[in-house]
Amino acid sequence: GTQQAWAGAAATTMTLTETLGGKAVTTIASGGQVTLTAAVAAVSGSTKVTVGQVNFCDATALSCTDIHLLGTAQLTSAGTAVLSLRPPIGSHSYKAVFAGTPNGATPYAGSTSASTSLTVTGTVWPTATTIGQSGNTGDYTLTATVGSNAPTAPTGTVFFLNASDSSGRWVRQCWAAARLDSISWRRALQLVFLFRMEMPAQSR
Repeated sequence: GTQQAWAGAAATTMTLTETLGGKAVTTIASGGQVTLTAAVAAVSGSTKVTVGQVNFCDATALSCTDIHLLGTAQLTSAGTAVLSLRPPIGSHSYKAVFAGTPNGATPYAGSTSASTSLTVTGTVWPTATTIGQSGNTGDYTLTATVGSNAPTAPTGTVFFLNASDSSGRWVRQCWAAARLDSISWRRALQLVFLFRMEMPAQSR
């Protein structure tokens, strides 16, 4: 697909693939690590685009921001950008967005891939999450504790929401996230995640 174009910028096209262990997949078991690979090329001449940034997004969302932005990667000399993740159980849809390089030596227009689908199978284990705080105004430490009896480590993201916003929207300057993938885990024990966040005094 195409995205924003600038005067004199070459049009680009992009493909997105999902693989596990080097093989294309559409269904995986819970805990599997999927690799999303976006390949960007110029429409004219099929020249690989090797400079620029690719955002990997939740294709069901209206915009690729906040919790809907899964990750970002730079294009390499192979003309590809790669993101690996362990998606939770359920049905997912992904897309990749190339931002374009309007000020590059060779200007390229942005483009968006077609969406891909992935189904993750497995048992949904219940969890319980609590939150604690410490610190002073303008310099808080928030502690999210996730407990479960699951036999394997949970994966995903802990988000902090500004609960004082009555609209329930995610507020960029007042939320943060951290992935749980690499945190050590023992069965039936609690998982503790620490995140240090600078918050303006008026956000209290």
